[in-house]
Amino acid sequence: MGVLNQIENTPSNVRSISRNGTSDKPKAKVWGNIGYELNGKYISLPIGIPVDTMEPAKSNSNNKEWVAFQDACNTLLKHLQSMGDEMEPGQDISIPNLEFRLHRVKEAVVVEEEDNDFRTDLSQLFAGAKVIAPAEPKAE
Repeated sequence: MGVLNQIENTPSNVRSISRNGTSDKPKAKVWGNIGYELNGKYISLPIGIPVDTMEPAKSNSNNKEWVAFQDACNTLLKHLQSMGDEMEPGQDISIPNLEFRLHRVKEAVVVEEEDNDFRTDLSQLFAGAKVIAPAEPKAE
């Protein structure tokens, strides 16, 4: 069984430091850790995920599928937080049905000017520009 609270809860690993150097959030008491068990010890990553202080995602969108997706994410968070509320101090719970995924972000796409079909010579676009209202005279 893993040690969910083995990582010291300091502002440097919680990343909740405000601009004035103080923590705006309460110290986390429920942590999610990623690791494995070997020889009776739980070996985890150096930094855990503070679950009880995590805020739900905002789902203010007009896209029904995105709102439904965010609702599912927030429901998962609420359920984990509820489980944490019921735990005794020092207690660990293994959740075998949760999946861990490692994800690397894609490289930023760069479109060279000569390859961009949406760019045009803007000087031609503005060639026929004309004044339709004279500027107001400057006050002296």
